[in-house]
Parts: sequence; structure tokens; C-alpha cells
Amino acid sequence: MKRQIAIAIVAATLCADIASGQSRHYDPRIENAKWQAEARQEAKRQAEAQAKRYSDAKASNAAAGAAQVQQDAINSTNIIAKQSAAKEKALQLNQAQAATNNAYGLVRMGERYRDGDGVPKDAIKAREYFSKAVVAG
Repeated sequence: MKRQIAIAIVAATLCADIASGQSRHYDPRIENAKWQAEARQEAKRQAEAQAKRYSDAKASNAAAGAAQVQQDAINSTNIIAKQSAAKEKALQLNQAQAATNNAYGLVRMGERYRDGDGVPKDAIKAREYFSKAVVAG
């Protein structure tokens, strides 16, 4: 397409030169060399533009990725904090139930001491809570 445009421009120039009485020698090799140089320059401009678009997109994606990682870290921290608060609340509830000799609360505290869930592992305390739970029914 560009070659056709270049040929049309050369033809129009020749016609104008002939009409004005100026005759210049037309050498297709020179015109072809000019066209090839223009085509190389255009290809170089397009490659540079594409490289810039790629670089900009890569930088944009990197920034977006970093922001997503930061947001994920914040979300994870919030989730862990909520889970920790829920575990603490459950522990307090089990302790309150065990203090009133509730069988379920006694069993849960026995399990907690046996497994070290929210309290230090202690087999002796675990056995005491299980024994109290049996007595409580």
C-alpha cells in the first residue's frame, strides 16, 4: 500500500515537472531506495512504539501485582486476627461453662488441655477436667 502511494507521488511529480517544462530523469532505483529507507524508518518507529507500550504495560502490571500482594497481606492479617479473637472467645466461653460444672464445658476444657488448644498442654489438668465431666454427667 505504501509502495503504491509512493509510486503515485512520483508519477504525480513527474507529470507536474513535464507540465511545467522541467524534465528530470526518473531513476526507479533511486525512488526504490528512497521508499525502502522510508519503510525502514517507519518499521523502526513502530517497533519503538510497541516496545514502549510493552514496557508501560509491564510496569503497570508490576504495580498492580504489588498492590494486590499488599492487599492480600492485609486481608490475611485481618482474617488471622478475627480467627484469633473467635478462638479466644470460645476459650472464655468454655472456661465459664467449666466453672459452673457444665459437662460440655468440662469436656472441652479437658480436650483443650490435652491438645494444647489455647492453653498449655497439661495431661494432669486434662484428666481432672475429664473426671469432673464424668461426675457432672
